[in-house]
Amino acid sequence: MKISTFLVVAAAGTAIAIPKINDENFKNTALNAHHYWREIHCAQAVAWNDTIARAAKESVESCPQNQRHDRAGSNLSAASPPPADDDNDRWIEMTREMIHGWHEEEYKYDYAHPGTPEGTGHFTQLVWRGTTQIGCALASCKGKNMPGRLYCFYEPAGNIINDGMYAANVYPPECPHGWYGRKEKRVVFTA
Repeated sequence: MKISTFLVVAAAGTAIAIPKINDENFKNTALNAHHYWREIHCAQAVAWNDTIARAAKESVESCPQNQRHDRAGSNLSAASPPPADDDNDRWIEMTREMIHGWHEEEYKYDYAHPGTPEGTGHFTQLVWRGTTQIGCALASCKGKNMPGRLYCFYEPAGNIINDGMYAANVYPPECPHGWYGRKEKRVVFTA
């Protein structure tokens, strides 16, 4: 199944509730999905930041009719229908699928002419080397377009259009100096 920024997701299974920003399984899933692609693109691991996660939570829970970027350094995805509110496992899986889906924009990115062509901003933020911290949050925005939503916020923000910034921060999946394939522990949390 091809995953894209907007997904159609079927609910299945049962569990406790929509994962909160302090849910260890949710944090690990978000971090590990980021780390998978960041390592392939020669970017360092990112740390979870609770303050950034709270900002993402506030934004996603505002539930505008349509999802929107309300700050630099953000990736957003939405699904319809969303998982059932009590299907924690499906919300976790949706998080993983959405983050991996952001990487699908890579095929549009021209490494020979770095920049942000239309439709690559999720990918470039995902692998932006200058980003060191993330925070993500989920919401079920019933009655809104694409109600199952994931917002991830990044600091420092990526997608900076100054000369040379894309070339310095978005590497192809060919890492110099043996970077690719390192096996150190990847999950990192900060307050």
